[in-house]
Amino acid sequence: MRNKVSDLQSKLSHAVKQSLDRKFGALYDKIYREDVVLEAWKLVKANKGAPGVDKQDFEYIKDVIGVDQFLAQVREQLKSERYRPQPVLRCYIEKPGKPEKRPLGIPIIFDRVCQMATKLVIEPIFETNFLDCSHGFRPGRSAHDAIRIIGRTITFKGQRIVLDADIVGFFDNIRQDILLKLVERRIADDFVILLWRNGKVVRKQVEQMLGRLGLKLHPDKTRVVKAKDGFDFLGVHFRLCPVRNKKSKLKKYCAVWPSDSSVAKVKQRIRKVIGRRYSLSLEELIKELTPIIRGWNNYHKASRPVLKRMRKLNAFVRERIRIFLKRKYSDQSRGTWRVHNNLVVRLGLYQFG
Repeated sequence: MRNKVSDLQSKLSHAVKQSLDRKFGALYDKIYREDVVLEAWKLVKANKGAPGVDKQDFEYIKDVIGVDQFLAQVREQLKSERYRPQPVLRCYIEKPGKPEKRPLGIPIIFDRVCQMATKLVIEPIFETNFLDCSHGFRPGRSAHDAIRIIGRTITFKGQRIVLDADIVGFFDNIRQDILLKLVERRIADDFVILLWRNGKVVRKQVEQMLGRLGLKLHPDKTRVVKAKDGFDFLGVHFRLCPVRNKKSKLKKYCAVWPSDSSVAKVKQRIRKVIGRRYSLSLEELIKELTPIIRGWNNYHKASRPVLKRMRKLNAFVRERIRIFLKRKYSDQSRGTWRVHNNLVVRLGLYQFG
């Protein structure tokens, strides 16, 4: 089944490369193909995620409806053109260090399968037209690719004036009619532009372009800076630093390390996991902390950061565990003996850096 979907995507991509302006008149029937809908279900299921407004989770679909029957319903509604998406379940997630919360919409699984099937068909068409500088949510690309390119561009190409831009309420404010016309182009709500000079001029040009889309730059989050003063992007801090080796031909390089906001976010998660859950054993607590630390650590290590800044977080975790154990056992001392000799590491706690 997967091979058939891959073949379809390859054919569509090849067709676009032959003519970037080609118009496709018969794509809808590909979306409800049996192999495409099945592959969409597998991908949505692999992503996991909470149920939407209908409260149907993956177990309910499997045990009550039946996967085959569920997918048959998806195909029938799409084929008969009776499909209508349901309202999303609105919830809010916290923004680290900020009082406001980020709105999040959760579609029902039925809608997610329809969306994924559509993505499988149209992605190879749009992908061919995307700019090479775009990395977000693209197959075979990641945030780490963008981080590496930024570092190399600053270090080796000398583009050291940075427009660090953030768009105010992108999806809340953009005109939908324009969005639909430009959907095949690169869309991002935060981005950086690396320049040799004229940062303020380029900012003005970006403001004018966004104005035509009904958008504007965030006045507090957008700035023109020099790379030597540092800037944050994708959870990483970039800064042009001198090379310490005096014999090196390279005099300056772009160093990277986790941004303050990213560090604050992982600290907040660690505090939340530990909390006042005194019924947990130390081993149980370590089991919950380890995947959080490993996931955050793996993301940042992939960009080859300054490790000593990451390793400082190990002391933070040990201190939070010390306080937890001191309170759990009503220890009148500082309780340092409870975490001495790298006890938490020997019990399996993953280490930053």
